[in-house]
Amino acid sequence: MSIRKRIALASFLPLSVLVVVLVVVSTGFYNNYKNSAGLRSITKIVEVSSSLIHELQKERGMSAGFVGSGGNKFGGKIRDQRKNVDKLLSKFREVTKGDIDPEIKNKVEEVKEKLYDLERVRRSVDELSIDRKRVVEFYTGVINDLISLVGSMAHHTTEIHLGARITALEEFSRAKDLEGIKRALLSVVFAKDKMEEDLRIRLAELMGKESAFMTAFRDVAPESYREKFEKIVSSPDYLSAKEMEDLALSRTEGYGIDAEEWFAVQTKRIDLFKSMEDFMVNDIQNLADSIAKESFMKFVGTAGAGVLVLGVTAFFVSRTLRVVNSRIEESVNRVKKIADTM
Repeated sequence: MSIRKRIALASFLPLSVLVVVLVVVSTGFYNNYKNSAGLRSITKIVEVSSSLIHELQKERGMSAGFVGSGGNKFGGKIRDQRKNVDKLLSKFREVTKGDIDPEIKNKVEEVKEKLYDLERVRRSVDELSIDRKRVVEFYTGVINDLISLVGSMAHHTTEIHLGARITALEEFSRAKDLEGIKRALLSVVFAKDKMEEDLRIRLAELMGKESAFMTAFRDVAPESYREKFEKIVSSPDYLSAKEMEDLALSRTEGYGIDAEEWFAVQTKRIDLFKSMEDFMVNDIQNLADSIAKESFMKFVGTAGAGVLVLGVTAFFVSRTLRVVNSRIEESVNRVKKIADTM
């Protein structure tokens, strides 16, 4: 084997190793980019689901108040609220169609299956042929499935900070949903101006669960989330609703509070919770975008550096081979000249 071929072979082996390493590293960064880019579609589902949950909570409260008051309350508002829900249902179907993760797809189908009964339940509410308990159970079932869908997104990222934020959003959404149930139950209480024992027990259980969810939220939420929420619980709208709630729990009748007034005040408190959800969803989207951008830059940087290194290495190897080959030819020519003179 010639010297030139030996040099080429000696250069080929480390170059091959370098190529393999660069391909492996670049592929890893590319896969990270693909996964993080997929988070954008996931966070879109989170955003629409969060808004749909909020509007379904409103419809649940109005429907329960309408049935509980024998059709005397919320009749003028409930149809407009149903239109708001229907608009978001269209958006939900839009963002969940197409190629999505099988686990997410299954949860989406569970939600859609329950939503098939929405029109039937609405007709029953209009006809007062369904009781308050079944109304609350139906809407709560759909809402819980949507919250579970949001929470499942945490399992589709390897980014610890992003997963923690999605989990915090799930726990907070569960607590917020109980605020919605509280709105529905106390709408019945204030409409009748009386607290029945079964409702008192139900409210006590509900508040215990809400406290547990809020504790879980605080355990996983970043400091910015906790600081934001502390501002909410000290706001006038939050405290006004809490005063009415405390009054309801302090006696069994004679509240002197109009059910629709309570609904409006509690809705403002829930809107504060919704602003907190929006804050978290926006933060999750920004973080996902940042992760995707960083992963893409790492992929491009690694691939670019790899091409540059390979190009420079190939240039120097080629140049070295030419120099060596030239020197060898010069030596051979000298030997021939010497031989010719002898």
